[in-house]
Amino acid sequence: MSRAIKSALALVAGLALVLAPGGSGDCGRRRINVVKNRQESPADWQTEAWFGRKLAARILGNIPLWDRPAANRYLNLVGGGLALYAPAPGAVFTFGILDSEKANAYATPGGYIFVTRGAIARMRNEAELAAVLGHEIAHVACHHMAKSLGLNRHQDSALGGMAVLAGGATGSFRQAISQGLDKGLEILLETGYRREQELEADRLGMQLAVMAGYRKDGLTNFLKRIHGFEPSASRNDKSHPVWKIRLRHLEETMDELAKAPEAGRTGEDRFHEAFASLFDSDSVDAAGRVPE
Repeated sequence: MSRAIKSALALVAGLALVLAPGGSGDCGRRRINVVKNRQESPADWQTEAWFGRKLAARILGNIPLWDRPAANRYLNLVGGGLALYAPAPGAVFTFGILDSEKANAYATPGGYIFVTRGAIARMRNEAELAAVLGHEIAHVACHHMAKSLGLNRHQDSALGGMAVLAGGATGSFRQAISQGLDKGLEILLETGYRREQELEADRLGMQLAVMAGYRKDGLTNFLKRIHGFEPSASRNDKSHPVWKIRLRHLEETMDELAKAPEAGRTGEDRFHEAFASLFDSDSVDAAGRVPE
């Protein structure tokens, strides 16, 4: 294991302590009910957390955390409030800001969620931030990465069940783990999830934001402004841009949420106070674009 990866793993281990993970304990909140086609077990969540921690270290090996402790604590406050409603009882969510000007957000299995300062600089308020975090929480709750890589015990793959968390790690199994991590990083940084997974995350993420009391148009407003915030498996389909497809489905979801209060909170003042350093004249222009 390289020194860089060891350092990143240590940083991930400390991340949960420093940032006070949002968690997803019951706390008397009503979770969104999502119909699943399989039974989850504590072992499945343990497997995903084990793999997700290593994948988070890979992310931090490529993009460092933004050194703004107060801003990171605020991010965990917002994300933790959303996680209380997530249909992910086995996940412990931790949120961090990556020091990159590109507009991206990432989630690893088990609950490590990252958003770049470039994405935040393009947002207008806390409702948009909550919508993006809700989208990433949904990827975790719906096991999108785990399904793509075949992590869990019921899946017939080299990584199924992670051999009881690498208890008997042979050379071939260690190679399978390394290849799985490479593939996971490729999905997050380059190829993206399948279109149906993105649409599912959009829908659930919007529901999470509404249940937490935010305006329901946060994600649509953000997508209209930047045309996407993750790599997309359909990004080269110029005749059907994936962000336009996502917007259409989001508008349908908003219609289904007609009973949701139109006057949900935006949290604009608190958002701009937390990220004041991102919104000075040198960091972002009038159109909300960060210099690349």
